[in-house]
Amino acid sequence: MRAETEAKLLGIEAKLEEHPFPPQLVIENTSSCDQQCIHCSHKELQRPKRHMSRALWNKIVEEVGRESPSTEIWPTFYGEALVMGEEIWDRIDYAAQAGCANLVLNSNGGLLLRGDHIDRILNSPLKRFIISVDGYSKAVYEKVRYLGEWERTYGGIEELLRRKAASNKDYPLIICQFSLMEENEHEVEEFRKYWQERGAEVKVRPKLEWTATGSIRSEHIDHETSFRIACLGETIRWRFIKMGRWSLAQSITRGCLRWVMLVSFPLKSYGRVLANSFAVLTGNIVGRISRLFAKVVAIGKPLEPSMKKATRPGGGRFGIIPS
Repeated sequence: MRAETEAKLLGIEAKLEEHPFPPQLVIENTSSCDQQCIHCSHKELQRPKRHMSRALWNKIVEEVGRESPSTEIWPTFYGEALVMGEEIWDRIDYAAQAGCANLVLNSNGGLLLRGDHIDRILNSPLKRFIISVDGYSKAVYEKVRYLGEWERTYGGIEELLRRKAASNKDYPLIICQFSLMEENEHEVEEFRKYWQERGAEVKVRPKLEWTATGSIRSEHIDHETSFRIACLGETIRWRFIKMGRWSLAQSITRGCLRWVMLVSFPLKSYGRVLANSFAVLTGNIVGRISRLFAKVVAIGKPLEPSMKKATRPGGGRFGIIPS
């Protein structure tokens, strides 16, 4: 099995190519969440739970709109977008006005019936709205997504789909996501049938690890192998390296050592906030490697860069986290 996986990864590595600008940008507008899912280490999160400053968000999306409008932007990563209320929709609208043409939002769906989230979704510039549900029955859903309420979540999704059908709009696509694990795998086909009949697309994925900074581990990841390729693979663990007011988050993955970017600095004269600016911050070779399938993740308040040079990188995703 391991030999087969390694062969598959080598096939992927052979097809890697450089991009002049990252094709996907994941931005953590908030690190707050209203659920405590059994497959997520968010409940063990030690860094402050907060929203990104609006000024930083504006700078990021203005640059993307100017430099690469087709870059896919995810406005949330480790938090739940809808806890931000109207602010998340104001930010998404601003991104579209700035020229960003490929916006995707993920959510747990638990707050859909609060305020006018459903109308804002349907009238938003989003291309996709992805709802992570992970359970079909009330018992399984509420076990997997602790603090989630089955009636409220299912009711909200059904209302969203009803209004989407009545609107005759093509976008956003509504996708119900199901992460397979021992607790719910017996419900996957019922889940798929239920939501497809109501007009949603369904995505089924294996249980993965949310940065593996906590105690959650996935059986779908080989934690023992030392095999590496250039820049693909699921996160196994993180190592934080202090550099003045910066902290580098180095993740060791099934495919490689990689850096994951959490943008927390003012742009000013420091170059592009995305891959090309890493040549300024960490040396030309780092900037060059970072453009291989680079993803950039952002969180927090602006900080002043004090980093001169990073340690040797081994992958293609780079980042800086506020200390």
